[in-house]
Order: sequence, then structure tokens, then C-alpha cells
Amino acid sequence: MRRVSIRNAHVRVALLAASLATVIVVAPAAPASAEDSCTSGVANDFDGDGVRDLAISDPRATVNDRASAGRVHIVYGDGATQTMTQSDPFFPGYAAEVGDQFGYALASTDWNGDGCSDLVISSPFESLDAANRAGMASIVFGSPTGLGAAGTLNFYANTAPFTATDPTNDQFGYSLAAGKTASGEPYVVFGIPGRELVKPDGSVLEQAGAVAYARGSQRTVTHQDSSGVFGIAEAGDLFGYSVAAAGRHIAVGGHGEDVGGEPYSGTVAVLEHTISAGAQVAVGGIDQTAPGDTGVPGADDWYGRTLAMVDYLDTAGVPQSLLIVGVPGEDSSDGTVPDVGRLVTVSPTGTVTELDSVNQDSPGVDGGSEVEDLFGWSVSAVNRDPVNLVTWDDLLFVAGSPGEDVGAFIDAGGIQVFSAIGAPGDHDVTVSASYLAGAGFVEVSDRRLGQFVHATPDLLYIADPRSADPAVYGVPWNNLLFGATLPVVAYRPGQNGLPSDGVGLFGAALA
Repeated sequence: MRRVSIRNAHVRVALLAASLATVIVVAPAAPASAEDSCTSGVANDFDGDGVRDLAISDPRATVNDRASAGRVHIVYGDGATQTMTQSDPFFPGYAAEVGDQFGYALASTDWNGDGCSDLVISSPFESLDAANRAGMASIVFGSPTGLGAAGTLNFYANTAPFTATDPTNDQFGYSLAAGKTASGEPYVVFGIPGRELVKPDGSVLEQAGAVAYARGSQRTVTHQDSSGVFGIAEAGDLFGYSVAAAGRHIAVGGHGEDVGGEPYSGTVAVLEHTISAGAQVAVGGIDQTAPGDTGVPGADDWYGRTLAMVDYLDTAGVPQSLLIVGVPGEDSSDGTVPDVGRLVTVSPTGTVTELDSVNQDSPGVDGGSEVEDLFGWSVSAVNRDPVNLVTWDDLLFVAGSPGEDVGAFIDAGGIQVFSAIGAPGDHDVTVSASYLAGAGFVEVSDRRLGQFVHATPDLLYIADPRSADPAVYGVPWNNLLFGATLPVVAYRPGQNGLPSDGVGLFGAALA
């Protein structure tokens, strides 16, 4: 038996051989038939057809005349598209509302183990009962007919065991991470940076922050007053503003942390998937006072504002994790150039230690540090071949610099790709406009490209929501690493079956 697809606005993609950075032409056609079961095992395959799909959020989209209600678009591997809002029937009891920002963060895992990937979508500014901006997140289940046919599972800031004393302004789900543990169990991590902590003496730490965790039937909340967690819980730490996770570890950023008397210097705690006494087991953490860290705490460094993590097999075949920490507010080493930014690569295994420090003045790295480049504002990481020993072209990480000037174009923004194998300058690539030009990209000032990047094994996705012609571009790795001329994908509102109305911040999150 074959089921009728629930996807709306179906299209098919016609792949055309083309020269460097030529856009894939998309033409409407009938949807492909779906199989009855999901058996592919491919990550981010929401319909189980064996082809990776893409989720694109627009959390500031206007829906039914409600500003910033938010929506999420799905581009399936066969070219069909789907647009979801909280007014869809698989969100019973909810509706698109002003300011919810549905789709603020996205992640993916196969929560129910049926072979179809499931999409995690957060609405961190959702009001729950009397708690304004408490936040919630939903797992929308995949199926052979697409997302939503199998229903949803919702998580709330005001529901046990995630309940706070007062969940108002918790912003549950502000950040998300999801995947499978090393033993194959699906999990989801929810950042709660606005959560207040009540101390034993009754004092309240506003916006100290926390992180929630779900795996199977287990639920936990962990914060900086939990046993062994790195750092000191203080008001305004924003612990949980960023999260990242892989099979063995979880990283939680609190870029509001005061370190050495410097406000917003920032910190990162590392946890395990193991649970003890109702919280995640702590591994350790790192900030700019940690032994071996090459930075110096400074006000507004924002260490840990962005995080990425990926598993790999080292050259000896030993499983490892790589953590990438963005420090976009870091000043130049001599302190004369503000907010140039940097990245830190970290090994979270055993003792959490810095492996390398990367900025645009690192030996051999393209470009140079300039005022307010904000290098590291966004980060992403990927292992393109996770089952084999890692090589330089497999273990990659990406940094966005939205304040980068490009020639005469002020704040045009920039993106750089690095290999985690070797020195940062050995294989770095600047993603110039030439990689995207054939896909309709034109360089302009104040574009701030690099705010949103997403690395997958096949493509590097780059969102360009601030443009007058917003788009999400998918650049094949072989173009970036080896000079190939494979077609570049481009998705735009009003094309490929995607709606053109109500666009707010198209591409603000990708999964």
C-alpha cells in the first residue's frame, strides 16, 4: 500500500550539469510516491527515502497576520517542499501567535527509532499559561509521507520535570542539539538561558540559565549549581545560550559568565550523556583562565556564544570528540583591534583542553583581523566520513564573520572553512562570492553573511536572510576543497514551492 503525501506545495528538482556555482533549476512536477516504511538510516531523512532532506526556519515570518509567529520549511530530497506553522493540525491546542518565533532553533534525530528522522523545533518565546516567553520545543515525527503525519511530542518549560519556580522568560529551547549517543540512543538537549536559579538562602539569580535533556523516558535539568558542573552560577550567566552535542559529550555555553572580573567573558561546561542524581554527569569545562588556553579574559569576549561538536576516529582508530568554541567578541592579541573574534578547538575527552586557537591572523590563514569582524559569530562542524579513520578533508569546521568587510562592501560578511587535521592555515578556504555568483548571489554592504551556517556531509549551507533577495545556498564540498564545478543549490521564498509572503528571517536556523 502507498500513502498519500501530506506535504504541501510539491515540486521536483531538475538537476542540470553546470559550471562553477550554477544554480540548480527547479520546476514544478508531481510528487514522488512514498514507500510504506522508513529504512534508510540516513541522517536528516524525514521521509525515509534514503536522501538527506533540509529544514529551513523563518522564526520572524508573519503567519496569518501575526508578526514573528514563525514557520519552518522542509525541502525533501525529491524536491517536494512543506511549510509548517503552529496552526497545523499536528500541533493540537496551539496556533501561530505574535512573537512565538516558531523555528528559532532546529535539530534532528530519530527519536522513535522507525528509520525516519524526526525534526526538533523550538519556540523559545512561547507563552505558557501565565508565564510569558517561557518557551517550548516539539519533536515532529517523520514518516514515509513526510513530517507531521505521525504526530508530535512537546516539551514545556512549565511541565515536570522541567518545571521552574517561575518559568517566565526561561526561553526554553533557545538553543537545541540532538542526535544519538555512542550506544545508539536518541537524545535532545534544550538550552534554557533565561532560567532563574533560587539559592538555598532564598536569593534569586535571574538569567543564570540551565540545560534540559531528554533521552527515552529520562528527563533532567542541569545548571551551574549541579554537582561538579564547571563555573559558578551567577545572575546573567545565560548558561544554555548555546549547546552542542555528539555521541559522547554535551557542551553548554554561558557567554554571560563573569571570568576574572570581566563581564561577558564567557565559559563552556562539558557534560556526559550519563545521568546521576537527576542531572548530567559533569566532565569539566574551559574558559580563558583554563590551563593551556591561549586567550585572556576580557569584557564582552563572549567565549562560548556559539558551539559545534562532532565525533571522529583518530588516526589510531580511537573514538574522539571535537568541540569548536566561538569567541566572536575577542579583541586582537595586542588589544588594539576590538571584536576581531577567534575560534578555539577543544578536546572534551578526559581533561577538557584547548587543541588550537584560530583567528584571521593565524599563520597561513586567509585574510586578516579587522575591527568588528566577529569571527566565530557562527560555527558548524562535520565529519564527512564518520565510519573511517579521519583525513584532512573529512573533519571540517566553519566560522562565520558577519562584520567582515569585502573590498568596498562594508559588513558584507564572510565565511571560512578549516580542517581540524594539521595547522589552521594548511587547508583553509574563504567562501568568496565567486562560489555563489552563478546562484544569483551579488555582493552588497550590510549583508552580514556568515550569521547562519550549517555543515552537512554533502553540502555547506549558507543562509543569507538579510539580503533583499534572501536565500539559502548549498555549496558542494568538492567545490570548496578541490576546485570542482558542481552545481550550487539555492532555495528562495517564492521559488521551489516555498511561500513568498510574510518572509522575516529566512534561513535563521537549518537542520
